Amino acid sequence: MKNFKNILFRELNFIKEETSLFALIILAPFFFAFFYSTVYSAKVETNIKIAIVDNDNTETSRNFTRYLEAHQQLSIYSNQLDFYEAKELIKKDKIPAFLFIDKGFEKDLKQRKSTNIPLFLNNTRFLTSNDINKAVNETAAYFGAGIKLKYFESNKFNPEQSLAQIEPIKIDMRSLYNFTESYGDFIIPGLLALIIQQTLLIGISLTFTKEIEEKKINEFISNSLLNTVLQKSFIYLIFFGILAFFFYTVLFSLFKINNNGNYFALSVIAILHLTASISFGIFISTFLKRKIAVLQFYAFTSLPFFLASGYSWPKTTIPDFINWIMYLIPSTSFLESFIGITQKGQGLEVNLTAVGIMLFLSLIYFPIGFYRLRKLTSPLNSWD
Repeated sequence: MKNFKNILFRELNFIKEETSLFALIILAPFFFAFFYSTVYSAKVETNIKIAIVDNDNTETSRNFTRYLEAHQQLSIYSNQLDFYEAKELIKKDKIPAFLFIDKGFEKDLKQRKSTNIPLFLNNTRFLTSNDINKAVNETAAYFGAGIKLKYFESNKFNPEQSLAQIEPIKIDMRSLYNFTESYGDFIIPGLLALIIQQTLLIGISLTFTKEIEEKKINEFISNSLLNTVLQKSFIYLIFFGILAFFFYTVLFSLFKINNNGNYFALSVIAILHLTASISFGIFISTFLKRKIAVLQFYAFTSLPFFLASGYSWPKTTIPDFINWIMYLIPSTSFLESFIGITQKGQGLEVNLTAVGIMLFLSLIYFPIGFYRLRKLTSPLNSWD
């Protein structure tokens, strides 16, 4: 215990004196967690401005415009534009889309003909485009159903018969998870997990690289290198365990992120993720000669780690060799089980593969990292 206390206070002083380490371990996790969560706090886009080019200018076309205005995701920028004015507004990023209602819109509907309304979208912002496309199609379907309903009722059909004629097959879609179809509820949990992993990796790699670079690691080895490495690792496990608990409880509650999770299962995979990340960080630190190299390595790999993990893009569309390589990174298995537990309420029994992979990574990276660390701290070895 005395040796552990010495290492603890030495590590705290180490972090306090090393400005970059203090900023990355203490300040960065909270800053990025609150920043990203605040950016996506709206979760669902509302009142997206679109323009209407109404060349028909009839009561029916104006009613359709009012239906669009009533949709919670849409707001009408203007309905007094011509085609070229609306196109120029998209080019200048004033609006993301416009609808073109051509002459004959009302006439075709009264004659029970189908009519085509082109929707011009700025697809450089695909999330917004998808929301607009969905909202416009929902409005058109609702508006069209109202017209059909009036027609069938005018032909002596009762309301039930009229509805059956309008929708002989009706899809009753029910979301099992992420009920609001919120992008924020999807992306924020993954970002929080990545923040914990990357700050932990940078912190553990920096502390060991600095020890070796400045040849200080032998100063505090009273029992053995193994005890020292384990105790230093345990300090980071405790700190980032507390951080993970704060993220997955307080921040989830603060930003109203749905959590159907089994907390025992979540705690187990969170600890395994931290343990695997610490082992990976020690392993990586033995290959990086300078502290700046640590920062450069993780700055370069942070985005690829996230994008290739299968969290933001389906694994089935990623080449198999990349998928296999990504399983060497602790966050890949963790994110798979993390979403299953927090969003679907899964237990550990469903995530045994992810548990096994994270255990395997810890048992592989730590011994290899320790072996290299022992060789590098030997008087017969040096970085130079």
